[in-house]
Amino acid sequence: MTYVGTPYSLGAGDGTVLPVEVWNGTSQTMSYLDISGAAMSGATVVGSGDSQDVEPSVLAPGQVAFGMVFFTQDLPSGATFKLTATASPGASGLVNATVVQANYSASGGLDGPGIVGAVTNHSTVSISSPIEADLFCFSSSGVLLSVSDGFVAGNGNLGPGATGSYSLSLPIDASMNTMSCPTFLVGAA
Repeated sequence: MTYVGTPYSLGAGDGTVLPVEVWNGTSQTMSYLDISGAAMSGATVVGSGDSQDVEPSVLAPGQVAFGMVFFTQDLPSGATFKLTATASPGASGLVNATVVQANYSASGGLDGPGIVGAVTNHSTVSISSPIEADLFCFSSSGVLLSVSDGFVAGNGNLGPGATGSYSLSLPIDASMNTMSCPTFLVGAA
């Protein structure tokens, strides 16, 4: 099952981001989740997109993953989407890092507000670099508004029990204005 948020432009010619949520309605753990498909204007295909920043990387039965489908095209207002979610059964060697802190900071981003925090590897195997941290912004009523990403500092592996830090900028719109992020969630893998 896929839930689609409101698409937003990254700027003229820079593409469109479509926030998405996917629920694992199977009885199996899934990994290598991919969400892809077409953007439509009526019966006309106006864009083709593929997922990025989907967290968690390993999705247990009943869990929800958040991410985005990126379209290289600027999409027209009112576009609809025909998306398909696919995944591989099992954990397939992927390990999720656990976000242990996620704190708002007025100067935590590259050019303004952001989220800073830490992740810990609670598994018994090392997580290979680069380790991505993804910020999912929600409205006060729980609607997924935007997605942005970054990496755990240090560009190194995260051994069992090790902790790393991250700093993520709040998403910006096509006019370079900070987007609303009244409630947020951070994921890492």
